[in-house]
Amino acid sequence: MDPAKKEKWSMAWPLLLFGLLVVLIITAWVVGFEHYFSFHQIRENQARFLELVDRHPYLSPLAFVGLYILASTLALPVETLLSVASGYFFSQPFSTLYTLIGATVGGFILFIIARAALHTLLRRYPLLTLRKMEDGFRKNAVSYLLFLRFIPLFPFWIVNLSAALFDVKATTFLWTTAVGLIPAAFAHAEAGRGLSRIIASGDAITLRDVLNPEMRIGLVALAILSLCPILIKWILAKRKPPDQT
Repeated sequence: MDPAKKEKWSMAWPLLLFGLLVVLIITAWVVGFEHYFSFHQIRENQARFLELVDRHPYLSPLAFVGLYILASTLALPVETLLSVASGYFFSQPFSTLYTLIGATVGGFILFIIARAALHTLLRRYPLLTLRKMEDGFRKNAVSYLLFLRFIPLFPFWIVNLSAALFDVKATTFLWTTAVGLIPAAFAHAEAGRGLSRIIASGDAITLRDVLNPEMRIGLVALAILSLCPILIKWILAKRKPPDQT
C-alpha cells in the first residue's frame, strides 16, 4: 500500500470506529435501552431470573458479564444497578468478580476506541492547553483514577472518556479500574444480598434504599486516601530547598 494512503487509513479507522460507537450509544439512549435495567424489572421478573440462574449455573454468569460489558461500552448509566443485582442473583465472591470483569472489560473497550480516535484528532489539531492538562494528569494518573473509581463522583463512562482524552497508558487504566472498583463492587454486591427483603416489602425501590450511608462514607474515605500521594508529593516539593547557583 502507498505510504500516503497507509498513513491516511491509519488516521481514518479510529475515527470511523469511534463514530460507529457514538451512533450505537446515541441509539441506545434514544430508544431508552437503560429503562430495561431497573429495580422494577428485577421485581417483576425475579422468579424467572432466579430460575435461569439456578438452571444455568455456567451460562448465566457469562450472560451477566456480557450484559455488563455491553452497558459499560455503550455508556448506559446502569452500572450501580447491575452491581447490586449481581449480589442478588449470585453469591460472594463471584458476584463481586462478575461485576469487576464486566466493568473493567466494557470500560476498557470504550477507553481504547476513544483514545485512538482522540489521539488522531489531537495529532491533527493540537491544543496547547489540553497538552498541559494531559501532562499534569498523566503524572498523577494512578491517584486520580483510583480517586474517581473509589467515589462515584462522576459517571463511570465519563471517567473512561477522560482517561482516553488525557492519553492514560492502557496498563494503568486496566489495573486502576480493576483495583479501584473492588470496594464499590463488593459493597454493592453485599447490598444486593438484602434486596430480596426490600422486594418482598412491596415498597418502591431506589438506590438510596439499597446503599446505606456507612457504605458511602467508606467509599469517600478510600477516595480521600487515594489522593494522599499527590498531597505528599506537593508537600515535599514545597519543602525542597531552591537550587543553589
